Amino acid sequence: MQPGDGLVQPAWAIRCVSGGIPPVLLAIDQRGELTFTLLAGVDGGRLPGAAMMNIGPAVRARGRLSTVGTQRVLRVESLQRVVLGEAGGGEAGGGEAVPGMVELTGLCGPSR
Repeated sequence: MQPGDGLVQPAWAIRCVSGGIPPVLLAIDQRGELTFTLLAGVDGGRLPGAAMMNIGPAVRARGRLSTVGTQRVLRVESLQRVVLGEAGGGEAGGGEAVPGMVELTGLCGPSR
């Protein structure tokens, strides 16, 4: 397996993330540029086990977005798998507007 090549296989992604490799979400922003966002738990640590089970080829993540140095980090409050054709992409609204909350949809897998 070559990290970063091709689509993410859910079983491998879950195994890698469970082993401590932080997950990353690849999405297209409003300018059409590819973004890489690390996914963290609400407290900034690892994602909880329930969220890890939803890591797969395409996910929709909702949480608080911040920047640490030059790296975007989303503190995930909800994470769900979506069908690739329905994933849309990029940063989107969705649901009730909550100050400081964003919803990102894209490809998800281990960061290495």
